[in-house]
Amino acid sequence: GSGWLGRLDRRWVNALPHRKLNLVHMGVWTALFGTMLATGFIDHTPHPGDSIPFWKRAWAEGRSSAGPSLVMAAGAQAEVQGSGAAYNELGLIVMDASVPGVRQSDSKAAEYFADACDHGNLQGCENIVIQYLFKRELRTEEGLQRALARLEQACEDGSDTLACYLLAAAHESGHGRPINISRAIELYRRCGLDNVFACKGLARIALLGIPHPRLPMPAVVQTLDQAFEVGDTESGWYLAYLHHAGLGVPQDDGVARSVLERACSLGMREACGALAQPSLPPYSKPVMSVPGWVTAF
Repeated sequence: GSGWLGRLDRRWVNALPHRKLNLVHMGVWTALFGTMLATGFIDHTPHPGDSIPFWKRAWAEGRSSAGPSLVMAAGAQAEVQGSGAAYNELGLIVMDASVPGVRQSDSKAAEYFADACDHGNLQGCENIVIQYLFKRELRTEEGLQRALARLEQACEDGSDTLACYLLAAAHESGHGRPINISRAIELYRRCGLDNVFACKGLARIALLGIPHPRLPMPAVVQTLDQAFEVGDTESGWYLAYLHHAGLGVPQDDGVARSVLERACSLGMREACGALAQPSLPPYSKPVMSVPGWVTAF
């Protein structure tokens, strides 16, 4: 099938209606879900039967029946109640594809994130932008621009630092927004200098070699150092090249190489490749880590 129902185990599919439900089908589906709960087809202990957080916790705890039940609960709230948060959860379920019978699909996840954003769910809008910036998955340009506009609002009212980070990354890269380094720096700083993702962005900008008075390099180095200490090799890559260039720290190629040696020992292929050369190669942007998919649950 083309919708979330079509991703379920085939034992379930023939009993369930198509994703684009009419009002009659909505009532039939809701009654079917209630019957399945009441008869024990879905493992049912005392709890709200359509609770996404309940089934999500149960699935994380290893209860085998909880995965399909999570899909059913999220589908009910999305299709019947029009819940943007539930549509967003369906997108995460499809992208993760750990539930038996659910086929992995970034494009299908993008559809659900778009539905979530259209229903007013900020996390859905953020996941649209994360998919685009970090995986180059895009449903429509119009949908992306609506999502970015929603993030602008959330960033400006101070309710969500992730929104500020994603807007900064868009302005840094020129994807979804025009390249604007000053705006990117402003937005990264708004996230807080203890935010490792924002500090990675500020380090990338510094390593472009364009001086800017708003770059708080000592604080950036401190945050990256702390992240590298706990194994974040991307932070280590930036630290090595900041030492190599003398940005925020004294210039020291010995320190740069020692940082890369540790990053290589932690499995970072870029670091191993750089160390294999007679001298450090010019800085290049590493594979950027995704800041984390977001959900209301």
